[in-house]
Amino acid sequence: MKFRKKPYLIAWLGILTDYLTTRIALGLTGYYETHSQYNPLNALAIFTCSILLLDRVLPRSHRWNLALTLWSTLSWLGTINNILALTGIINGLIL
Repeated sequence: MKFRKKPYLIAWLGILTDYLTTRIALGLTGYYETHSQYNPLNALAIFTCSILLLDRVLPRSHRWNLALTLWSTLSWLGTINNILALTGIINGLIL
């Protein structure tokens, strides 16, 4: 059984960049983490386990490989949100 590495790398890089952009934003004045329980290790565990489960369950076809890769790109949503907030395109959460 061949091991699919690409989804793991995409997810792990997304989580790492989310963490880095979060740290950058928290270092700036006026920004704070709205999710008090945020921990990149939780995100890493959730994405790794879900990809591992889907990797074992889904058949080995191009369509399912693409679906698994697309699933792993969801880890980049946090990075995209942080970049948009840092650049001022979005205001973020207003309380």
